[in-house]
Amino acid sequence: MFRAVFYTGLFTVLGTGLITYFLVQQVTTGLYQERLEQVQIEATTALVDARNQYESLSFSEPQSEEAAIAVLDNVGGPAAQQHRGIILIGLEDTATPYMADTSTGALPLSIIGSDLRESVLADRQSQFWQPVGIPVSGGQPVPGIVFGMHVSIAGQSYGLFFVYDFSSVQENIHFVFRI
Repeated sequence: MFRAVFYTGLFTVLGTGLITYFLVQQVTTGLYQERLEQVQIEATTALVDARNQYESLSFSEPQSEEAAIAVLDNVGGPAAQQHRGIILIGLEDTATPYMADTSTGALPLSIIGSDLRESVLADRQSQFWQPVGIPVSGGQPVPGIVFGMHVSIAGQSYGLFFVYDFSSVQENIHFVFRI
């Protein structure tokens, strides 16, 4: 009799654990995938738009550098549905880069890994992405996603990268599991 009660309790605990694990995976994957799909659609549209704007610029005009900087303001402005950081990095070593590497906010340029840079340089037509940890002053890095695409500015190769903060997804997951 004791054995039957013991095994019944053991199987109940194991079954509950497996169901809990399955539900946790479903919720976390669902929240992450939904947010990823949202930002991927926006990033694709904005990156292609930025590339088209750079291609339409005439770099022989004196105001062309200001126009190139204005493209970054346009893609990061109020039209963006999701808050994002922007990083523009030269992908090839040149003696006189047309534009300096730049980022919005406090994003370090080092957040863009060498693998992502090399992928963007190697395939100049595709969009690439990778998960990253976004540094936060005085705390642990928060989860994020970087989307990047090759852009040509004054005949030089640059990578235009959008950095999306996924800390809200992490907070939602923590909230759901506190209940």
